[in-house]
Amino acid sequence: LFLGVMITSLVKNAIDIWIRVGWDWRHPGNYVGLTVGFITYLVPLSLTLIIPRFKHNLAWMLKFTHELTHTLMALLFFRKIHEFVIKDGDCYASSLPLKIGNKKITLGYVPITLSPYCIPIFTFMLFPFRFAGDGHYMVVFDALIAFTYAFHLHAFIMQTRYYQSDIENCGKARSTALLFTL
Repeated sequence: LFLGVMITSLVKNAIDIWIRVGWDWRHPGNYVGLTVGFITYLVPLSLTLIIPRFKHNLAWMLKFTHELTHTLMALLFFRKIHEFVIKDGDCYASSLPLKIGNKKITLGYVPITLSPYCIPIFTFMLFPFRFAGDGHYMVVFDALIAFTYAFHLHAFIMQTRYYQSDIENCGKARSTALLFTL
């Protein structure tokens, strides 16, 4: 049910943005919400330079989002969640593969492992609510979507390294190919 709602809302949002922006892509009013959202993300990002606590909290949020994305993708592949730990030095989410009889089904290892780099989880969570309000509030939802997508881009830039265990375990060549195509 969750996956159906997410796919339906993604399609509706893509069509809506294509219709609004596609017909008159040069009109600056079409991008107000997106621009405000991206610029607004720079505020907490700049506060990390001034206030050390903000830097600590943002680093924790980046780790939390990374592990939450692993966990949600594991649930989509019918994995049993074993642990979800976010601490300063220790962050991981572990899941057990689906067992049918005595046979383990390891379906979804690569998508689960590389999902934090490809899926802006908070952005996807906002999509179903985008059409819930009046059309006047669409700019607010666009700003929130852009804010969360800017957070995802920041997480992608900060976490995508070849020494990252997720990328090493899937193979550097396969991981690079998948990340560049997605």
